[in-house]
Amino acid sequence: MVRNAEKKDLEALAAIERAAARRFPAGRLHDPEATLSSDVLEASLESDLLFAHEEQGRVVGFACATREERFVHLHEMSVHPEFGQRGIGSLLLARVIEEARSDGAVGVTLTTFVDIPWNQPFYRRRGFASGTSSAPSFLKRKLESEADAGMTGRIAMVYAF
Repeated sequence: MVRNAEKKDLEALAAIERAAARRFPAGRLHDPEATLSSDVLEASLESDLLFAHEEQGRVVGFACATREERFVHLHEMSVHPEFGQRGIGSLLLARVIEEARSDGAVGVTLTTFVDIPWNQPFYRRRGFASGTSSAPSFLKRKLESEADAGMTGRIAMVYAF
């Protein structure tokens, strides 16, 4: 079940984020123990764009997005590895897209790794297109910031309505 996340879920979301980060090859994340900033989480909560997937009373996945210019930007989507390959990521992403569309956004944006199977290929199969030439300026800045932090192999992707 995908629902709006609440403040009481934040600790569980951080644990999911850390567990999911362990799946990445060594050196790909600038700090695998880092979690989303409280500022981003607060903005996502206040915008009703923080979603949790719950199974058997346990939060096992989440999507965190905020409004950026005329878009909704997906900062992170993570599913606990114990619950991977069950379609939870697809359900969370569909909810983000649905909320963005109903809110009048022109699309959904994100940055992701180009070469990790559960990243760029996952989003491409769900209608996202890559390329920075037509990406909004905030997305280009986000990509530059990630590169400055040492993250390599990142791309910008847009799902346009």
